Amino acid sequence: MKYQKWLLGFCILVLASCANIDADLVMTEEANITVASEEVVMTFMDLPDGEATLLQDGNQEYLVNTGGPESLPYLMHHLNLFNVETLDGLVITHAGEPYISHLHEVVSAFEPETVYLSPYVEKNLDPSLKEEIAVKVLGTDLSSKEIGRLTMEVLFAGKEPASEGAAVLSFQVGGQSLLYMGSADENLEKELAGSKNLKSTLLKVGDFDSEKGATSTFLHSVDPQAAIVFHQDGKKGDQRLLERLEEAWIDIHYAGMEGTVTFVFHENTYESFSFQTEMENHDRR
Repeated sequence: MKYQKWLLGFCILVLASCANIDADLVMTEEANITVASEEVVMTFMDLPDGEATLLQDGNQEYLVNTGGPESLPYLMHHLNLFNVETLDGLVITHAGEPYISHLHEVVSAFEPETVYLSPYVEKNLDPSLKEEIAVKVLGTDLSSKEIGRLTMEVLFAGKEPASEGAAVLSFQVGGQSLLYMGSADENLEKELAGSKNLKSTLLKVGDFDSEKGATSTFLHSVDPQAAIVFHQDGKKGDQRLLERLEEAWIDIHYAGMEGTVTFVFHENTYESFSFQTEMENHDRR
């Protein structure tokens, strides 16, 4: 069992979130904790211009996306804080810069066993990268993948340029699940709602906090308890998206505005908290 050492007193974080304490928590190198083997952890990183999510379950560590052009030092900082030495897998959910900018750097530094991506992204992948690492095409080479106690299910994988290689994935643990939207497209949302059971515990909203993200009809189909929205520095989020989420009585977690957002899943429950790292407390514009 490869235990994950977190660099912040977990009990302090949980107490702060449960007590609704508005504290500016700082991650330090002095405090370490061990994540229990029965827990599944999802961490949505605070990056300046992109998105990346770390999935941890026992010996399994997967990274979803690699952030935008300015995000590399922050991405590496987070992975080091969580003591990630190697990755079991790297998943790409969109062909755009905010998702794929540091694919080469992550492959070089953390040597993932496999990269998972949509047909469109695979088609446009640097040939030299295909020589370095195993590549599996979402929806073609696999429709689902066991990641320890997690199951990754492919709901959509873009093949055409119009889709920008977007992928929609469901990560399931026990009776709980995360719907990970690689795109905020109303037609795609309608297609998924008409053909899939989308009901999920958590929703990662597609396309950051733009006006396109998560229509009211789509939110009704998903019916999540909480939504994770990645926020980009220097860009104003769309108020209409926020209103739709609030009207649906969905807890909103802003990765970027709140700091880094982490969910810890137990057998039938989860808890969440946010924190800032020392690096994140510096002006990064």
